Amino acid sequence: MSIRAQILLSVIGIATLIIAAGLGIGGAFTRDQMRQSMERDLSALTDTADRLISFGMDLLKAEVALSASTLVEAEAHNGNFHKVLQEQANARSDIWALTVIEGGKDGAPNRIVDFSGSLPVHPDYINSNNIQRALAGEDIISTTRIDPASGKLVLHICVPMYGNRVLVATIDGMYFSNILKDIVIWDSGHIFIIDKEGYVLANPRQDWVKERRNFINLAKTDSQYQDVATVISTMTQGKEGIGMYSIDGSKRFCAYKPISSSQGGWALGVVGPQKESPLQDTSKGLLIVAFTCIALSIVLAVPVSAHLEKPYSAIKKVVGELEYQKNLLHTTNKIAEILLRIDSNRFEDDIYTCMGLMAQSANVGRVRIFQNRQEEDDIRAVLKYEWTKDAPKERPTDEVSFLFKAQTPNWYAKLSVGENLFSLTRDFPERERKLLEHNGVLALLSAPIFLKNTFWGFTSFDNCEEERLASPQEVGLLVSGMTMLGNALERNMMEEEMTRARKEAEAHNEAKSRFLANISHEIRTPLNAIIGLSELSLDTGGLTGENKDNLSKIYSSGITLLGLVNDILDLSKIESGKFEIIPSEYDIASLINDTINLNSVRIGSKPVSLHLHVDETLPNVLQGDDLRLKQMLNNLLSNAIKYTTRGRVDWYIACERDGDSVWLTSVIKDTGIGIRPDDIQKLFSDYNQVDTRANRKIEGSGLGLSIAKKIAKMMDGDITVESEYGVGSTFTLRIRQGFVNDVPIGPDVAENLRNFKYFDEKRNRRKFVRIPLPYARVLVVDDVPINLDVARGLLRHYGMKVDCVDSGIEAIARIREEKIHYDAIFMDHMMPEIDGIEATRIIREEIGTDYAKNIPIIALTANAIVGNENMFLSKGFQAFLSKPIDIRALDATLDHWVRDKTKETGGTV
Repeated sequence: MSIRAQILLSVIGIATLIIAAGLGIGGAFTRDQMRQSMERDLSALTDTADRLISFGMDLLKAEVALSASTLVEAEAHNGNFHKVLQEQANARSDIWALTVIEGGKDGAPNRIVDFSGSLPVHPDYINSNNIQRALAGEDIISTTRIDPASGKLVLHICVPMYGNRVLVATIDGMYFSNILKDIVIWDSGHIFIIDKEGYVLANPRQDWVKERRNFINLAKTDSQYQDVATVISTMTQGKEGIGMYSIDGSKRFCAYKPISSSQGGWALGVVGPQKESPLQDTSKGLLIVAFTCIALSIVLAVPVSAHLEKPYSAIKKVVGELEYQKNLLHTTNKIAEILLRIDSNRFEDDIYTCMGLMAQSANVGRVRIFQNRQEEDDIRAVLKYEWTKDAPKERPTDEVSFLFKAQTPNWYAKLSVGENLFSLTRDFPERERKLLEHNGVLALLSAPIFLKNTFWGFTSFDNCEEERLASPQEVGLLVSGMTMLGNALERNMMEEEMTRARKEAEAHNEAKSRFLANISHEIRTPLNAIIGLSELSLDTGGLTGENKDNLSKIYSSGITLLGLVNDILDLSKIESGKFEIIPSEYDIASLINDTINLNSVRIGSKPVSLHLHVDETLPNVLQGDDLRLKQMLNNLLSNAIKYTTRGRVDWYIACERDGDSVWLTSVIKDTGIGIRPDDIQKLFSDYNQVDTRANRKIEGSGLGLSIAKKIAKMMDGDITVESEYGVGSTFTLRIRQGFVNDVPIGPDVAENLRNFKYFDEKRNRRKFVRIPLPYARVLVVDDVPINLDVARGLLRHYGMKVDCVDSGIEAIARIREEKIHYDAIFMDHMMPEIDGIEATRIIREEIGTDYAKNIPIIALTANAIVGNENMFLSKGFQAFLSKPIDIRALDATLDHWVRDKTKETGGTV
């Protein structure tokens, strides 16, 4: 062998040893650094994932807590609790059901109060530990469980309401899996969640979630799961760290930590297969470099030193590329995190923050957002937000804008169909180039923004310092960021629209309520005079002949007009949610008798007979709102009589027991004019009177049936109709009432009712017995003189002394002076200067005497919208009477608040 060959071999050998040693040491160092960097990346991803999941959990609990608050508010204002519950359950598509659970007292089990949705809480869950914790005041998200009723995998969000109640939202058990399914680590890595027992709560392998896989339990019988069970067991202990395990023959890195917002001991893991890690790619790269260098050293032994630098350069490039990718991923995650939690209060600050993050990552000096505005035949792009290095959050003061079609037609053509603009300024057409140069732009990337599938505007990323185009990775970051930013803009726009619409609706309802309150007062005040004075005149008994007949017609017309006003106000209350069903125990025989007596007189001289069919097994006492029931029955029976010119009207009434309640059924059948088939569909609509040509002489607002049906619905019932035009109609009312006892009305009462011979403690309106109150003295306060005349006339039948004043100020002075000690004050509500509520407050709170604090004050109100009993009682009144004044209600009020049995000497008036 020649020396040259030996030298060549020596050089080759030395070069090979040097390459091998260098690559071995460098490879080990690089792998160690890469491993540490990779572990830091995985740990950073766990923090990001933790914020994402914690935000999702907090958002879920906040939304359910908001629903609970809405329900509490509805119940506090006597709203329709179940209806509000339905609205809250339907507000989000990912909530399957809302269930209200009340905690048991004195060892009693919890119970379900109400629910709405397709999958309420199963009874086996209502006494669970999570419910008990929620009753103690915690917001809890449960682990997954198989619902026994449906077999579906569910999660429960439990939040306290008030007192001893909990609101539970049922959602899809795959909820968190669906959030995480699109997040990929490297090529096939993923994020998973476990509960404190080790059961899988979220994983791309949905079968693992649905079967509630637990590797800790599997490892007890199968050793292949030992490694993963060790990691999972560490996670259940609330620890944070990085581990490695093999599953399905693949080694995986796993960074894990407990979830910050979890109160149930949940933990998450970020998993990346080892074969997909940067470490694996680096090792392969090092081997390729080593073989390449050895091959080159054989060919070029002399310049071998020059080639030794190449592998290290390649390694540095790989590390730099990985770091660059990591920064872009971190920026994307940060933008997503900001935009997920964005709210209207700090919307612009968060928008500017995201613009800055994108600008810094893509190394551009300026980011602008333009919004489109229609301007005659063109569209003007107007600068809305601008971020620059020198003024990152300064909104543009001077309007910057340009016309799309006139100045940049190519831009509009591309952006409006979803394409990006990506070019150096010098490569644009002349008009567009001059526009960019005027704004100091050397290179441009513009991405369109679409809101509700409409071209809303665009974002401009301006490089004003060098002619440098963004890299594909930077373009991807910027376009993704703007997509998320567009979604945030759309959400904010929808929130603003909803807020504006809500305020407009509230203002409309407030205006409507004020209008109805005023119109109620204005109409009922003269009605009080018409009905009250005509009733007083009729009570004197001195009228005869035509005068008495005319006055009776005035009284009857006033009652009819009052009924129409009440119908309109009832409908308004129903529409605004202020209509209430107030249950109490009532005598069914008395209710039937009152209804018959009131409606039988409507027949007059018509050749029509009225027949009552009462089941003698009907319970004598039921529980429900008898006033509203009587309102429905009166409407149906009066309609039957009104629309029947000859023949008969039959009323059938019966009950059917159903657990703790009964179904009360009323069937009213007539031989009247009937209803056309086309009119039946609109029979129960508001302000509608069918077949108006044939019925033009029949009085009515067209509201009675609509209101009756709405009331029946509120009583868990309905009104149905069958009719044949020209033959007659049958109306069936079926409602649920409370069961009180099994005592029936019996055959005697039933027979008396059928023969219209039933009498009870109720008497004819003008012939009931009044208790004499000559010892009493009352003060009537009203700014309308005729109302004072009516009140004085109604009260004089009791023999009491009546003083009248026409203002709240004068009433306050009377009580402050105490020259006369009144037994009660009848206080008008709506008066000028000081209304009745303010006058009552001053009497109760500012005069300071025991007399002022304790004198009974009865409200007199013509305001049927605001004048409800609860409102007056909360303002210092003892009772209230609505105008026109009902003499029975007046008598009951006097008996309760004015009568003093210790001063009575006997006798009646």
